[in-house]
Amino acid sequence: KDAKLTELEPRWTSYIRTLEQLAEDIDVDEALRYNNEQRVELEQRVGQVYSLAQLGIVVEIIGHELNELDAELRRHLGRLPKAVQATEPFKSAMTTQRKLVDQLRFLAPMQLAGRRLREEITGAQLYEYVRTFFAGTLEARKASLSATEEFQKLRISEYRSRLQPVFLNLVNNSLYWIAQNKPGAAREIRLAMVADAIIVADSVPGVDPDDVPRLFQLFFSRKTEGRGVGLYLCRMNLEMGGHSIAYAEEARHRVLRGANFVIRLSGIRTG
Repeated sequence: KDAKLTELEPRWTSYIRTLEQLAEDIDVDEALRYNNEQRVELEQRVGQVYSLAQLGIVVEIIGHELNELDAELRRHLGRLPKAVQATEPFKSAMTTQRKLVDQLRFLAPMQLAGRRLREEITGAQLYEYVRTFFAGTLEARKASLSATEEFQKLRISEYRSRLQPVFLNLVNNSLYWIAQNKPGAAREIRLAMVADAIIVADSVPGVDPDDVPRLFQLFFSRKTEGRGVGLYLCRMNLEMGGHSIAYAEEARHRVLRGANFVIRLSGIRTG
């Protein structure tokens, strides 16, 4: 037996020495701390996903209830005498009711139920959808929304419920910061194409460089009453379709001097 060990020892000595060196280099405390940090981060993510799921359920319930109330309100208003319906207070009430419905439509993409169909969507359709949705807000804030010819020519086969919320959220963010901007400053939002990338840009001051790494994190927001959900949902929605979104940091992607977001769609067709 001793002779056999003596014969094998030279063969395994180098391996044993390497393992001993590796063991000396491993900081056990650091390894445990790292694993603990990973566990805490995973627990936080699970909690965030749970909160997001709860939000979706709440929106589903509220959306259903608001639809029912809206139908009942319109039914009762329609029963009022014609003389009353011709008055300015009645017309103002109807205008307010329509605005309320518009806000309800903004929540619709977050609902879990509903039929989902993949179809060919064009840039022109996306532009028209966003422009119509925000027509009142654009006018009230004296802002312009435009789309380049290249953007309007793009085509892609996708779910509307996957793309439309992304553009709604980005333009809504721009409109929010436009309202915070000083009077007289440029108030422009543009949908454009740079090579194969879609750019959603605005003319208000851009994102603080320190905030860029956290822009798409759940619950991160610089808005006064922001929830920090919108950009996170944009990223997750796009990633589910094999697409991506990022904040533009290269000069070639800066269509306007403010915030510029770069969207890359898998399977996009141009021209």
